[in-house]
Amino acid sequence: MKALALAAAESIRVSNLAFALRSLPRERREAAFVFYRFCRAVDDLADEEWLPVGDRRVALEEWRHALLTGHGLPAELGEVIRAYGLDTTCLTAVVRGCLDDLEPTRFATLIELREYCWNVACAVGLASIRIFGCGDSTKKYALHLGYALQFTNILRDVREDAERHRIYLPNEFFSEPPASATALLRDPPPPGLGAALHKLTVLAEEEFAAARAALPPEDARALLPARIMAALYRHLLHTIKKNPLAVLKTRPALSKSTRFLLVLRTLFGRI
Repeated sequence: MKALALAAAESIRVSNLAFALRSLPRERREAAFVFYRFCRAVDDLADEEWLPVGDRRVALEEWRHALLTGHGLPAELGEVIRAYGLDTTCLTAVVRGCLDDLEPTRFATLIELREYCWNVACAVGLASIRIFGCGDSTKKYALHLGYALQFTNILRDVREDAERHRIYLPNEFFSEPPASATALLRDPPPPGLGAALHKLTVLAEEEFAAARAALPPEDARALLPARIMAALYRHLLHTIKKNPLAVLKTRPALSKSTRFLLVLRTLFGRI
């Protein structure tokens, strides 16, 4: 087995996530960075198209084997798992979701999409709340927020994913035969795409609302990083909702000033 390595710290520290994690105490913040560097490392394996699919599959299976056995993990990740009692089934779920991304992606139903999102987002949230210092009462919040964040990611990355032959919008969202990845990249967009994007936007809004309703007051402070992420992504979702088809031309993003303002508003309890 080759030595497993975490993603470079710089790949996390310049992201929206970095804004959120700055609110954690130093020890928990560093542990969270280690965990998210693991998430980025396995996600990069799914996306590195210059590597043959077979090689990427082997590398991801090595990660899964190391998590299942406890042997071969990077030392700092192993320490975080032990120190915070992380359930390694959540980490193996993340790997399983990345394995699903190795082949052209298509989901027939929303149920299938939600299963995928549980692996790549909800499982991440369940592990994160342990690092943040939250109890089991926070699990429902983590699950709803995981779906909300991943649905928003899917909406934001429609074009980028289509270029990788991935379509995460379920076939059942289309009244006509679902569009192909190639068709999504054409101008004008295929019929029914706008309606499909709108359906996922509504679902994302519902999950954000459900997460807010499930927020345990006693864990509100510990969950500040998650609440900041929710604020950032709700704003991003609002931007997408104004013109869903615009994601085919420009990947929406938040400016640094907007992110900073949303962090401040979250810190002072205004959102």
